Amino acid sequence: MCCGRWNDKQRLNQEVMKPYQESGAKPLSGCLPLLVQMPVFIGLFQVLRRISDANPGEGVFAVTPELISQFSAGMWQRWRR
Repeated sequence: MCCGRWNDKQRLNQEVMKPYQESGAKPLSGCLPLLVQMPVFIGLFQVLRRISDANPGEGVFAVTPELISQFSAGMWQRWRR
């Protein structure tokens, strides 16, 4: 007997559901934030994967090496002032 008083599965399920019923919460309500975040995580994964698969000197998502060098030069000039 590993769990003593929790051998009865029906009683275990009732005890697990008791806090949910007392507070009026739904057991699956904790999944909603995950469902909202999942498309963002998938998109971020795709962006990072595409950037890591890019060849050196190749632009990704309209960010070309020339654009990066122009931006870097502009930031350097503003920093030197």
